[in-house]
Amino acid sequence: EEPSASPEARARTRALRLLAHRERTRRGLERILARAGLPRAAVGRALDELEARGLLSDLRYARLYLGAQARARPRSQCLLRRDLLRAGVARETANQAIAEAGPDLAEETLACAAARNKLRTAGNDPAKLSRLLRARGFSPGVVRRAVVELLGSVPVEGREGRDARDEDA
Repeated sequence: EEPSASPEARARTRALRLLAHRERTRRGLERILARAGLPRAAVGRALDELEARGLLSDLRYARLYLGAQARARPRSQCLLRRDLLRAGVARETANQAIAEAGPDLAEETLACAAARNKLRTAGNDPAKLSRLLRARGFSPGVVRRAVVELLGSVPVEGREGRDARDEDA
């Protein structure tokens, strides 16, 4: 960065450096650049320019995040959406990215992937596997179907109960 460069140019340069390492949200970049002492208005103009040029995109960030999380640490759409919102992605953008992911991000697909990942720690214990899946945000009905698919047995329900209302929750 040139010390004599305008604040907007410094913000743009620093943002580009950060984006070269990994995708980021606009809000994430705003925080980093604010901590660097760059004026908010200059940061806003620089990020507007990067968005206009297609170099910064919250939708692209959300798509990449969802794909990586579905592979590495599958959990419910609700928790994935929450993570995106916390990162600064707008609710509409998060919902769009989830909808575009299609069957790869279907609750049952995610639950089965999470269950397969947890089989080592849960063993063939349906109740333990169910608790692990509930902790990942899956509804009782989705958990039950995933456990039956993987283990072929119905989990013994504790506090959740085996209420028919839970089936599609």
